[in-house]
Amino acid sequence: MYHGVTRKRYSSCYWLLVHEPEFMRQMEHLTRYFNVIPGSRLVDQQPLEPRSTVITFDDGMSSVAEVAAPIMRKLKLPSVCFAVPALSEMQVEISSGNIFDSIVRTKATTLDLTPYGLGKFDIPGDEDERSTIGIAINRELKSRPEGSTAPVVEAIRLQIGSTERADTSPFRLMTKAQLQKLAADPLFEIGGHTNYHITLSSVSDEKQKEEIRSCIDKLTGWGIEPISLFCYPSGRFNAATKTILEQAGIKAAVATTDGLQDRIGDPFEMKRISVGIDTGIYEFKARMSGLYYALMGETK
Repeated sequence: MYHGVTRKRYSSCYWLLVHEPEFMRQMEHLTRYFNVIPGSRLVDQQPLEPRSTVITFDDGMSSVAEVAAPIMRKLKLPSVCFAVPALSEMQVEISSGNIFDSIVRTKATTLDLTPYGLGKFDIPGDEDERSTIGIAINRELKSRPEGSTAPVVEAIRLQIGSTERADTSPFRLMTKAQLQKLAADPLFEIGGHTNYHITLSSVSDEKQKEEIRSCIDKLTGWGIEPISLFCYPSGRFNAATKTILEQAGIKAAVATTDGLQDRIGDPFEMKRISVGIDTGIYEFKARMSGLYYALMGETK
């Protein structure tokens, strides 16, 4: 499970952004020792070869098209990119990325979110310490009802500035044209990730239907089809979510639960291996081999 792949090396607090050289080493390892398959193979009911793996990218960040895709094409590796088409069309960052990046980059020393039940923060000078504030705010907002995030983002923008700068933000999303170009390449599949990246389990069943259906309709309206795979924003869903996805024609959905996936498991609760900026090549190899999870299981 990847998000962004960047040419610039960010500090470790930008966990979602894997540095290009490390990503290349990881892809070369997969090319040499694994059978990388298209995401569609997860739902075709045909037997899978040993050591089969699917590469996924969440959120549809522009760095996937600009940095990761050339590597994937060079190595002839297929992958799935889960997109949020409404935000891509508007060129608006996912709020969690914007909040995090704003706080990490700010030169402000205080942030008062008391009116939103989040308290007042003294912002330290150390980047890693600032990142913990962004992470804590995002964690709290994910547990709140849909609609509560926008006022907080606006308050942060007014107090310390915003990083929604199309040419510099590492969390910038692909444009409609970039998504269409990627979808036209046989190596890439596009999956749904809701229209506005909302936490599905926090809203009504009717709102879930609207978000899922509008996501699929917008992507297919752009000529990107079929949409048979889905990724839960923030990894959160409930029983109703799975039913709605099935009714919408989705064949499988991936969560954010870290681990190896068994083919006989629930196709709407697929585990994935989490990869971030500090996932070194030896840890990557241990996770892919299953050794990492075997050792973790033994220590529980």
